[in-house]
Amino acid sequence: MMKQFWTAALLTLGSFAAQAQEQNYVSLTYNFQKGNQFELNMESRSETYMTVNDIQQRTTRDFNGKINIEATTVNPGVSILTWKYQEIRFNYNSKNVNALVDARVANAKEPLAAALAKIVDQPFTVEIQNTGIINKVEGLDALITEASKAFSTLKDDEKKHTKSCWPTSSAPKPFAPGWSSYW
Repeated sequence: MMKQFWTAALLTLGSFAAQAQEQNYVSLTYNFQKGNQFELNMESRSETYMTVNDIQQRTTRDFNGKINIEATTVNPGVSILTWKYQEIRFNYNSKNVNALVDARVANAKEPLAAALAKIVDQPFTVEIQNTGIINKVEGLDALITEASKAFSTLKDDEKKHTKSCWPTSSAPKPFAPGWSSYW
């Protein structure tokens, strides 16, 4: 019985070793066809716990987004994909107070919702190599600039507060100019 066990174990290990040697390299490439459509759903949730004077406070942040992607131009080795956000939604909860920001729900008290509404259903393009390397993104800066106009209606003190909440040096370069030009 023991001999059968060791024989089976050695055969199993040998088959795994043979498979590992055969799979040293796997070539992965995109092979888009013109008109291919994809949907990217994003869901993210984070929770933060902070204890002050032995009292624990919990904050949650949820993000939901949906992007439709279509292969609009396909050439050997490179494709152009047209992207459109279909949904952008944030939900913050702290001390049992909810703050919902949804691009599809108008809220005069929430300029971020108005900014996000200007991004939804608007196309931008991504040029991507079949290896997955992105060559360029076009039209996204214009969307961000247009969205930032939603903040132009804020009062000066609200602009100052909103600007203080927006990251400056850590903001990605394509985003920083569009958002900061309306302060």
